[in-house]
Amino acid sequence: MKSKLKKVWIYLAIVLAVSLTIFIIQNINGHETDIPKIVFDINSGVIGAILTTIITLLLLANQSEIQDSQTKNSVIYEEKLKLFNEFLSILSQALDDGKLTATEMKKIIFSYSTVRMHISPEGSKTIEAAIQSIDAEFFYVDENYVPRFDKYIELFNTVCNVFRKELYALQKDNALPQFEFDNFYHIAFKKRALKLPIYKIEEVEQAYISNQNVIHFDKEGVAIQFTLSKELIALIPQIYEMVDQAIKQLPEHTITMRYLLNMNTVNNKQYLGIFNIYYYIGDRQIATYGLSEKNRLYFKIKLEKESVYSFESDASNVQSYSANILKDLQNVAKEKPQSNPKA
Repeated sequence: MKSKLKKVWIYLAIVLAVSLTIFIIQNINGHETDIPKIVFDINSGVIGAILTTIITLLLLANQSEIQDSQTKNSVIYEEKLKLFNEFLSILSQALDDGKLTATEMKKIIFSYSTVRMHISPEGSKTIEAAIQSIDAEFFYVDENYVPRFDKYIELFNTVCNVFRKELYALQKDNALPQFEFDNFYHIAFKKRALKLPIYKIEEVEQAYISNQNVIHFDKEGVAIQFTLSKELIALIPQIYEMVDQAIKQLPEHTITMRYLLNMNTVNNKQYLGIFNIYYYIGDRQIATYGLSEKNRLYFKIKLEKESVYSFESDASNVQSYSANILKDLQNVAKEKPQSNPKA
């Protein structure tokens, strides 16, 4: 395109030189020249046309330069955006597991070296200072295993503000303020469990009367939270007594029990766990009585095929199970008793 315009400029220059020569000759010789008047009239028109063409070419050239500059800036913008996003992705992946390996550090160095070519020296210093703030304490968690989210937010907010200034050519300091996600601290809070000193069923009942809020974490870590009804709490000692009466009919065996009930603290709020009472003949567990994650009571006997009895808040079915529970306990107790369970 530029070579073609160059040729046009040469032709225009030649024609303009000829026209100006004729114009000068006319003015020097006045009306005594042998050149016909019509030639001078045409020449005047040609000079006007040439000047118009020159102005048009100047405008086109300027427009072409503007378009070239816009295209170049657009390509540079897209390349910057791509490199900046890649760097943020590499940085976030490196920090994701709560540590920095040698391989991850090298990736950050390689990626930043490319980014550094497209940002100002001031921006480079800002990002470098932010990355240098990553130390051993950066990855510490508190006593509840909650990461220091404020440090992550500060790091990425600083880097993103540099990139924002580079992408949008901001002249003033229009940095985005540091944001806060305080709710993340509550979501990430891990439970703190305390084993309660429980040794009899009345203590279990009293614990739930004092705090009806229950939380249980299943094998996948899902938090199951529910509130016990007064009816279900009242049923706890009733089922225990029914089981105890069945156990007393096994005089040839010594059955021991172990109680387990935890107090869980989550976000400074206390919840009780699900209680369990383990029944042993020697060191062999034969049954479990407790509260299930389904918000109901159960009694499970470890036969070859486990026998499980469930009890809802309605106590109408409690006594109907007594005969079957006794039969299952007699079957599971047929094995020779072993030594007492270890403390």
